[in-house]
Amino acid sequence: MHGPGATYLHPDALAARADLTLGDTLIRPPSREIAGPLGSVVVEPRVMQLLLALGDSAETVVTRRQIELLCWGGFVSDDSINGAVAVARKALRAVGSGLVLETIPRTGYRLRVPAAGAQVDSADGAAGPLLAAVPAALPAPASAGRA
Repeated sequence: MHGPGATYLHPDALAARADLTLGDTLIRPPSREIAGPLGSVVVEPRVMQLLLALGDSAETVVTRRQIELLCWGGFVSDDSINGAVAVARKALRAVGSGLVLETIPRTGYRLRVPAAGAQVDSADGAAGPLLAAVPAALPAPASAGRA
């Protein structure tokens, strides 16, 4: 997990990083490759840095400030972060990954591995259950206006 003391992951350091497996997805930093059920893609170094920052903290929110420090080494525009997130999402979809890169409004991002039996809604990247829980019986409606 990345706390206040997290340090910048220089693109040259990708060559020394071990592979990271999250759910059905393999992230290979040395080759900047993401592999999933539908194949693999190669991403630019900054996108790989972003995926590693989020993958190292899977299921935990990583703030935009932490992303700035980890992936850019300091201040960067919102457009740069947004662009890297968009490319990462596109790459994950291209390989058929079950990972969900969630936006946490006004805070940052979280990389989630959906639980078994969950599906990813390709429209917004949100995970949802295949079957919704249905109550066994609905309570009778309260009668309105009876005296």
